[in-house]
Formats: sequence, structure tokens, C-alpha cells
Amino acid sequence: MDPSGGDELVEDEPLEKLVASLSHPAPAVVVSGLRALRSIAGKKEAHATAVVAAGALVPMRALLESFHDDVKEETVRTLRAVAAAGAEHAGKIIAEDDTLAALAANCNMMDASLSLRAQIVKVFESVCAYGAESAGAVLDCGGFHAAARVAEDASAANAVADDGVAPRAAASAFACLATMARHSDDLAAAVVDAGCVPCAIAGVVNEANAPLREATAATLRELAMKTPALAETVASDGGVAALVQCANLERGTSRSILAVQTLGYIADFKQAFAMAVVGAGGAKCLVDASRSAADVDAAVAAAWALGCVARHGKETAKPLAKAGALKAMLECYALGKESVTVVGEALTDRAKAALKSLVKNVGDLRLVEPLIDEATPKPILRHVLNEFAVKLAKDVNAKRDFVTGGALMRLQAIRRAHEAAAAAAARAREEARLGAADAAADDALLDERTELAVTQINHMFPADVVSYYLYC
Repeated sequence: MDPSGGDELVEDEPLEKLVASLSHPAPAVVVSGLRALRSIAGKKEAHATAVVAAGALVPMRALLESFHDDVKEETVRTLRAVAAAGAEHAGKIIAEDDTLAALAANCNMMDASLSLRAQIVKVFESVCAYGAESAGAVLDCGGFHAAARVAEDASAANAVADDGVAPRAAASAFACLATMARHSDDLAAAVVDAGCVPCAIAGVVNEANAPLREATAATLRELAMKTPALAETVASDGGVAALVQCANLERGTSRSILAVQTLGYIADFKQAFAMAVVGAGGAKCLVDASRSAADVDAAVAAAWALGCVARHGKETAKPLAKAGALKAMLECYALGKESVTVVGEALTDRAKAALKSLVKNVGDLRLVEPLIDEATPKPILRHVLNEFAVKLAKDVNAKRDFVTGGALMRLQAIRRAHEAAAAAAARAREEARLGAADAAADDALLDERTELAVTQINHMFPADVVSYYLYC
């Protein structure tokens, strides 16, 4: 659609004629006028401003009382186009006498079609998007309960016969509820009290309808992120398993972010929730989500959620490590470093935090041993070596595995590489001091604290064994 199109129609005379057509006795003329106004208002904000200034809201409010279904539905579609154009226009709809209440009343009518009700909740969603005050206006007019009823009725209709209308209506209703719940804990709790959670859980596993999965996952995310009690409500009655299934269904798409983030919010509150995520197959799900992420944003969400699960202890970190989380997070860390964007920096930070939680809590040093390698990034290697310095001496079996698994040999290779890099940097500094060359960056692998950790680890083994691996 060309945003510059329709400029000639927003002049006073054409707009006056279109607004006047809304009072015509022939429904076909009214519908045509509404469609023209909707097209104009939807092009750009200035056009929507002109539509409002021409006085279109007053006759549209009256048309909500029409007995003609096409007129009424086209009126609602036009109101949505105006509301979506900007906060000021949504405010005009809120201020117009009883417009929101009339919309809610129409939505609650026994004989109202699902199609009409879906369009009405889209208006509510557009209004709610502009902040808590606007959402409060929708709540006060009864719009919240109307949207909750649409969600329930459409979900029930979809379960009986998928005619295409019901799943679209359910998706619209849940998108509205998600937008409302975003603004406060009380509104999120109202979604739960309205009994919408079971329908949302059923929606996230609807294999045939991606928009419904997206809308219901967004609703569950807004609930789960608010309070432990709301997170527990989402997690119960199969909610965690459904979200894992949803994340698997959405693997490789940007929509996976919603289910993955919801799992992260649930797991973050307490260990029992994190264990529920692991028990429902969430370990492999989150690892797969990080590796198949459609974009950096999706990878950030997966790395963050994985860290939320890992931070609670061995019971949650070890299954993640066994599922390949350490390697996956190293890949995310490298991907973030390659990106020069803010999102890339976020991915590096999230992956690093997840790796720290995994290394600290995994409880089985054998799973961490592969990270003792020259290729491991220095900030990660630091945490790995410090962890071994603290825990290796207390575990005889781990010390044996450290030698037989090759970790001690790789540690000495790191030490040699560090010493070579440090020596090269020292020579470069001296040459720069003498004016023979430019100063070079210090590429040493280990900082002072990490060097101490290497020394502590080496002291746990016979000196001749350490020397053998150091000089062989």
C-alpha cells in the first residue's frame, strides 16, 4: 500500500462526503463509506487525524447500534484502523461517549458472530497497547471480560470444528488479553481468574494454527513473568509440557521466543519450577532452541532461559550439560562476538552467564573438562579453571579422570601458549620502548587470578607428571 496514496481524499470536501455517507439509509452505501474511511485512516497517522477531525467518530458510534451485520462489522474495522494509528486517536475513541462500552455490549450479545467479536477485541487490543491508562479504560467498560469470553467461546468452537473463524477469533482474543496483562500484576491475575489459562495451554500446542500458538504463548508469558503464584498457575495442569511442545513446534522461527521466554520466567522463580521444566524435556528443548534460532534475538532468549534453569543447582544444570548446553552456549558466545550490534552484545552476555551457571552447578567435572582448551574464550576459561581449582582436590575420581581424559595435558598446552604470548608481548613492549616497533596487544590467555588457578591445579598432581605434559 502506498502511504502517499489517498492524500486527495483527506481534503475537506471528499471527507465530508464520506462522513455524510455513514448516515445514508442504504446499508451498501454505508459499508462503502466505512471501507473508504478505513483505507484512508490505515495509510498514515495524518490521514487518521483527518478522519477524526472530520467528525467520523460520532456517526460510527451510532452505527454500533445498527441491526445490519455488515455495517456493524465494517464500523468496528474502521474504528480499529483509527485506534491503531496512534495513541491520540485511541484517546479520541476512549473519550467519545460510550464507544468502548458499546463495543463491549456488542461483543457480549448472544447472537453476535465470532467474526464480529474478533474484530471488537482487536479494537480493544489496539487501545490497550498505548499504556496502563488505556488498558484501564478497556477494563472499566467491560472489554476485558468480553475478550475473555471470546477466548473461551472461540477455543471451545475450535475444539468442535475448525472452520477457520474460531481459531482466528481465539488468536485475536488472546492477543488482546496478553496486551492487557502486560500492564500490571492485577490485570494478569484477572486473566487467570477469568479461567483463560487452560484454553491458552491448549492453544500453544495447536499444530494447525501458528497465530493462535503465538497469541496464547504471549498470554502465558505475560502471566508467568509477573509473580511466582502466576507462574505456578501457568506451570500446573501440563503448562510446562505444553510450552516445551510449543517451543519444539516453533523451532527455527522467531515465534519460538515466546515459549522459550515463558519457560525461562517459570524456571527463574524457584528450583521446583526449574526442575519441572527439565522433567518435561525442557533441557533438550532449550539447547535445540539456541542452536536452531532464527535470529540473534531468538538465540538471546534461549541462552537466557537456559541460564534461568541452570542456576538452581545440580538437579537442573547437569541435565542441561548432558543435553549439550555447554557446547551450545559456546556457539552462542562466539556468535555474539561476531555481531557488532547491541543484540549481539546481549547474546554474548547471556551465553556467558549461562556458562557460568552451568560450570558452577553441574556437579560433575567430567562434563566441564572439554572446556579446558586453548579454543575456549578467555572469560569462560577463567571460570572453568577457577572451578576446577576449588573442586578438583576434593574428588579423587575427578582427579583421575582429569589425567586420563586429557584435561591435564590440555592445561599444560594452555600454560605454554600463555607463556609464549606473554613473552611475545614483553618483547613487543621493549621494542616499542626502543622505538623499533609499535606496541602490540597482550594476547595472554590467563590473567593473574587464572594463573593462580592453573598453579593450584598443577600442585594436585605429581611434579614429574605435570612436567611431562608441559614439555612433551
